[in-house]
Amino acid sequence: MKIEQVQKLSNEKLRIKVAELDGWEGRLVTVSGSKKPILLWFNSKRNAANRESPPDYTHDLNAMHEAEKTITDVFVRRRYYQTLDQLTGDQWNTIVSTARQRTEAFVVVMSE
Repeated sequence: MKIEQVQKLSNEKLRIKVAELDGWEGRLVTVSGSKKPILLWFNSKRNAANRESPPDYTHDLNAMHEAEKTITDVFVRRRYYQTLDQLTGDQWNTIVSTARQRTEAFVVVMSE
């Protein structure tokens, strides 16, 4: 996705996009004693399960930091910070970038 496309996404859509790129998968599960299935989120990379929703990447810097740790390739990481520079205006503003800006850069780079 391009920066302009990502910036138009709502916080919820952006959060789901990051979650999927970060390894989270939503599954409909029927809980015993209930007829109606519920959506639970699982992440096999992190050995995490049974969440009713993925982390709030667009508002939580700690959650976004965990997602950033998955960028292990040096060239992809460089592209991520270059994209973050574009979103914030310059490299110095990258240091104080918001969780929303980081999610936008993450989706742009990891969707390539």
